[in-house]
Amino acid sequence: MDLTVGRPIMEILGYSTDKLLVEARDASPEWELGPTASANPSEDSADTALQRMCRLQVGTRDPPMPEGEADGIERHEIRTALPSMHPTDLNEVVKYLERKIEIAEQMGLSLDGRAKLRAVMRVRVDNFRLEFGNDPPVWVTPMQVRLKDDARPVRAQPRRYSPNDRAFLDRHTAALLAHGLVYKNHRSR
Repeated sequence: MDLTVGRPIMEILGYSTDKLLVEARDASPEWELGPTASANPSEDSADTALQRMCRLQVGTRDPPMPEGEADGIERHEIRTALPSMHPTDLNEVVKYLERKIEIAEQMGLSLDGRAKLRAVMRVRVDNFRLEFGNDPPVWVTPMQVRLKDDARPVRAQPRRYSPNDRAFLDRHTAALLAHGLVYKNHRSR
């Protein structure tokens, strides 16, 4: 008989998923999850995609650090959802943003608008990225929606985007899918 229980029931029964994961990590920092797993991982010639992904994650999740610095950094602060094979170069970001400002000038951006845009760029240059990478998650305050007492539900038509906006959204969504930040929900309507 198979039975799936949730976290509250597991806590009532005395199980802790966090404790189980810590014990498993203490037993072995790396687990072979394929059907051909042996005592010696180097003997396995046909690795599954999951095994290769786990090895990549273990190799990139805990980067080597000088011993003096390692004590001051919490492990959860340096973990990210995606491994980055190269750091972000701010000079490349600045050049890219300057090119975009030049394009905006050619399209009719005013001098006042250009000054405001450059000011934002100078202050927030470290917030811009050219691609998804090894950055910590951004903390954003939760959005609060307050409805009036007499509010009634309304159905609205979906937005109609211009072809340029649709192309941008398609490229952005494809990049999110490629990096595993989102997934397709085949159950949605």
